[in-house]
Amino acid sequence: MAVLRILGLGLIIAAVAAAVIDATHTIEPWNALAQKSLGEVWASVRAASLNSVQTAAEQHLPSQVWEAGVQKVLRLPVWIFVGLFGLVLFLIGAAGRRSAALAASDAKALGDQAPLPPPLPKHSPRFEG
Repeated sequence: MAVLRILGLGLIIAAVAAAVIDATHTIEPWNALAQKSLGEVWASVRAASLNSVQTAAEQHLPSQVWEAGVQKVLRLPVWIFVGLFGLVLFLIGAAGRRSAALAASDAKALGDQAPLPPPLPKHSPRFEG
């Protein structure tokens, strides 16, 4: 789970860096709001894979899924998408760590308890008749 926390934290740091880059481009007087969308970044990094995902989605999914769902996600600023993905990974990793810590504390608490007395016999010799 430490890998998920580290990966999540790295993605959160990358999202903050992308937000800072977008903010510095916004400060320039000729750019009103310059934010790179997820689709723009994906197209600049690997346009062929974006086209193949679009083709596969259009062939295998209803058209509303691509138009209303996937395109909206691709229009998100890249820092929001990367930040949310990193946050999810970080929280999953932290939840695993928390559950392991709880299991260890439960085991320790059970080990610290006094031992149970031996069970009572089913038949007491005094009352046999």
